Amino acid sequence: MVKKEGKIPCNARIDVDYTGDKPKVKFGYTSKHPKKDAEKQARLSSSWFLIWIIICIPFLIFSFMDGSYESYPTECGNLSVNISNHIVLDPDDNYFSVYGFNLTCDNQTRVFKFNNEKTSGISPHFYETFPDAKNELMFIGISFFYPFLALFIAFFLNSLLTKYLVNKKWFQKWLPKAMADGKIFKTKIKKYYKFKPKDVLERVIIIPQFSNIELDYKTKGDFSKYLEKIKIREYRSRKITVKTKKLKKLKVDPFTWYAIFYFSKKPRDGYLEVIYQ
Repeated sequence: MVKKEGKIPCNARIDVDYTGDKPKVKFGYTSKHPKKDAEKQARLSSSWFLIWIIICIPFLIFSFMDGSYESYPTECGNLSVNISNHIVLDPDDNYFSVYGFNLTCDNQTRVFKFNNEKTSGISPHFYETFPDAKNELMFIGISFFYPFLALFIAFFLNSLLTKYLVNKKWFQKWLPKAMADGKIFKTKIKKYYKFKPKDVLERVIIIPQFSNIELDYKTKGDFSKYLEKIKIREYRSRKITVKTKKLKKLKVDPFTWYAIFYFSKKPRDGYLEVIYQ
């Protein structure tokens, strides 16, 4: 068994060669700046969401506290009753109904409305319909603005964190295993297939699409005897305009890969068992 670990924790091309006395493993990268690719891939993990939630917790606690934005007047005067908030006397039922009044407090006019209930020596309760328009607008504005601000801060902190971690040896060893074990993206289901001799076409077996997080394989019989090479490569494509036939920039997809198993002869017995994601 040959074990080889890459120095940069990002998706990489892999070549496994069984033609010599000992298996040879070779890593390759999709660009000239693999460290930047590693930072980008690490930033896309669930850690930024966790950081965002942590940043939002104080705001959420503050928002749900009763009276967190309640203001109390200090100087009040100019009590007035207008047409919409008037007093009605009802001599038949011998009670009065007060619909409300206006009161100026701290240079702001507040509107109070009473509950219209019969009163037998009990004072009617009232509530303020517009307690503080400025504070309410401020609260609404902060409610929309703060999550976006927290999201921006989370992305910024996550970028700094991943830039620091990708250079640490323990992180370089931990990340690939953590992703394969589902500790990063919480993967609970992996793909599995058992290839038989009938599945071999032109002495090759192709896994057409996977994320290159894990490729665990086991061979038996002729599959083990005739296996020569394994190649893992990223998908590349260029868009073309139908009318002008103009080619656009080459696009490399570092998250979509394929694997090819090469055999020196077509196997007649045994199998190739693969678990991948």
